[in-house]
Amino acid sequence: MIGLVTTDQVPSAEFVEAFQQAFRTSGSSVEVELVGALDGLSMDEIDSLAARPSPYPIQTILADGTTRDIDRSSLAPLLDKRSREMVERGASVIAICCAGDFPEISCGVPVLFLGRLLSGIAGAVAATRRIGVVSPIASQME
Repeated sequence: MIGLVTTDQVPSAEFVEAFQQAFRTSGSSVEVELVGALDGLSMDEIDSLAARPSPYPIQTILADGTTRDIDRSSLAPLLDKRSREMVERGASVIAICCAGDFPEISCGVPVLFLGRLLSGIAGAVAATRRIGVVSPIASQME
């Protein structure tokens, strides 16, 4: 099983389907499970995280479709906890589904940071052509 961990709350089924479709296209049959770093937190707890000063904000999506900007340092321990939970449920690899850069997670299986992969891919593409970068919040532009 591949464990996908997002910075969001109650992530959407479409996200899982996109990964499952990619594996079906490659001829593989892989179980994919998805959890959000904010799963199980109350709105008061989430709002408290969002109220903290943030030198590195990450925009998160909540179950009701609204967003909160939460500092990377507040999300990192939640991502770590959810990753460990996914390993306990049988994940043999974890993918952190966020373009932000987070500290390493040591949970007994390989952890892929999709933001780091994205940087490498963008750098390879940009070597030969012009690319655009989209950021959900202005404070992430730097």
